[in-house]
Amino acid sequence: AAAAKKLKAEAEEALAEAIPAMEAAKAAVNCLSKNNITEMKSLGSPPSLVVVTGKVVMIMFGEKVNLNE
Repeated sequence: AAAAKKLKAEAEEALAEAIPAMEAAKAAVNCLSKNNITEMKSLGSPPSLVVVTGKVVMIMFGEKVNLNE
């Protein structure tokens, strides 16, 4: 029981640290317009940071993403 309590406390601490970053990311995504998405789609081979950002957005919307691609 003590080990479970310790694990729970560690998980809650990690979650408390992650929530502000997630909220900031949501706010950043909410400022995107349809034109921004269209521009990203039009890139034949988008820069790697654009790809990573797109994957993060998909994860936030609950989509399954292959992180190894």
